[in-house]
Amino acid sequence: MKINVPLRRKDTEIETNPCVVEKTVELSADWFDHFSENLLNDYDFILENTDCMYEDTDGVYHCLLVLGEGRDDGILVESEGSAYARYSAFVPNARQLLRQDQRYDPVLQDYCDRMQAAMNEIVRTAPSHHQNGMLRILLSDFNPSPGEYPLDTAMLCEMLSSQPEFDAVELFENEIIMQMNPQYIPAEKEQKQSSEQDWSEPADPVLSM
Repeated sequence: MKINVPLRRKDTEIETNPCVVEKTVELSADWFDHFSENLLNDYDFILENTDCMYEDTDGVYHCLLVLGEGRDDGILVESEGSAYARYSAFVPNARQLLRQDQRYDPVLQDYCDRMQAAMNEIVRTAPSHHQNGMLRILLSDFNPSPGEYPLDTAMLCEMLSSQPEFDAVELFENEIIMQMNPQYIPAEKEQKQSSEQDWSEPADPVLSM
């Protein structure tokens, strides 16, 4: 397991503060990286959420959780009325922790798990099941078992469209058709890498007599 943490040297004890996440703000990946490297700059998104950040009479810090698009880690902020991160803490795997804290009815959770599993299986098997870069999935493959709700194929298409393995995804009456990204087609990927290697190799020197 790999995890990002701010290691400290020779601490005699672990000091913590009780915190409550009052609101989550998600920034673009670039903007999140900029924020994480410049915590003491003023930011509009902090200023707009100062009401969410304070220390109550019991010593509990009410904070803003800042996430970045495509980033698992987050930054906890308590600005104490300011426009910058006066108090901050790096939170490893914040996105996963946030999801775990969201409690769903077991029926809904089971449905979400089936949707995720269906998408994962399509992505996993796509490189070995495509034909000339095209992949066809019959909607009948998603017929539910007795007692199960049918999967939402329109939502499944949206989920697949967000995956880098596919350049295009279309839903038809009886099937889903996907065009694969050449980067994820093994033969084309190897051919591209070989071509790039050949192009980067210097030509043999011409010897003059």
